[in-house]
Parts: sequence; structure tokens; C-alpha cells
Amino acid sequence: MYSNDVLRGILLGVARHNLTIYANEKAKLGYSVNFSLNIRGDELFLMAVKRSLLQFGVKSKIKLEESSRRKRPLLKITGIVNLKIISDLLPIVPNYRNDLNEFKQIVDIINKNKHKTLNGLEMLMKIKGVL
Repeated sequence: MYSNDVLRGILLGVARHNLTIYANEKAKLGYSVNFSLNIRGDELFLMAVKRSLLQFGVKSKIKLEESSRRKRPLLKITGIVNLKIISDLLPIVPNYRNDLNEFKQIVDIINKNKHKTLNGLEMLMKIKGVL
């Protein structure tokens, strides 16, 4: 298991968030949102990260192959409860990709259920770069 500071460093340096907005006829606005945090690496590394995340109550899944074309193992964290814990765990620090600010904004929008409103959906699209 990794210490808290090492885990924060892994989340800041290696993790990438994935926001998907897709058409859904059953949804109120006609769109749904999927949001996850992905970490790629070898299997032993991902198992150690998964054990470390469990200290904070964060549940995650390890896929041995992301897809048939991408054979690299993947640790995937989904669910707003898990993502909110990670958002609260990470300090506000500048990073070169500005991913952290985007991640915290997306978690805040989804946590407050703003993504189910037209204004919230537009905010997500702006963050994603669609609008």
C-alpha cells in the first residue's frame, strides 16, 4: 500500500478523467453523462493503488485489458460517491494539464445534480470542449 502523499501524487500525475455525454431518449434532457477516473499501468501497480484507495472507502475495478486493441491493464473508478472522496482528497495545486480543476468542477456539477439541468449540461459541454 502507498502512503497518502504517494497516492495523491499518483492521482495527480497518472490518473486521467473521462467524461462521456451521450444521447439517451429515456433521460429528461435527452442526454446522459458518464464520468470516471482511469489509471493505466501494470497489474501489480494497479492492485497496490486499489488497496490504497480502499483505505479511504473508494471502490474501483481493475480490467486486465482495456480493449482488444489496448492490452494494457486499467483501474477504473466510477460512481459519484467514490469520485467525490477523491476530489476531497486532492489538494488544489496547479498542474500543467489543468485536469485537476476540470475534475473538481465536473465532480461538483454531478454531485449537486446540476448535470440533469440544461445549464449544468452546457457547463459540462464547455468543460469537455464541445461548446
